Amino acid sequence: MSAHVLTLTLPVPPSANRYWRRAGHLIHISPEARKYRKVVAAAVAAEHWPGTHARGFVVVTYQPHRPLDWARRAARDPLWEDHVRALDRDNLLKPLLDALTHAGVYPDDSRVWSVCVTRAAPHPGGRITVEVTAVPGTDRRHAGAGPLFPDVALEDAA
Repeated sequence: MSAHVLTLTLPVPPSANRYWRRAGHLIHISPEARKYRKVVAAAVAAEHWPGTHARGFVVVTYQPHRPLDWARRAARDPLWEDHVRALDRDNLLKPLLDALTHAGVYPDDSRVWSVCVTRAAPHPGGRITVEVTAVPGTDRRHAGAGPLFPDVALEDAA
């Protein structure tokens, strides 16, 4: 049985600091976040991803925006990419996982068991590449899905 893999190239999400807004006692997602959710939903729909309730692994490659003067910077300093302004990886991750959940990739981001976020070379405009792998045999809705924690003996669970 092979794993189902979804690979998407997306724009950089709004920072978690700009994703949610407060109006009095209510908290809602910002207009920028709603727009990003629509972009992610369209990308998922274009891939005909059926959604999954299985455990998942998410690999994110983040390429921050490449500034217009990148060639000058590179000529001056071979490590110029270290000085490019970029989102903190934790502020990038939650809005992305939220948008993937909203797009129906998985029912809740609690199904994501492992996340790897890597910063790569800057790209014009910035972008992220997301690879979601649904692990076969871990969808709890199906009979015979196996134990939730297969490496824990029954005696340890008591």
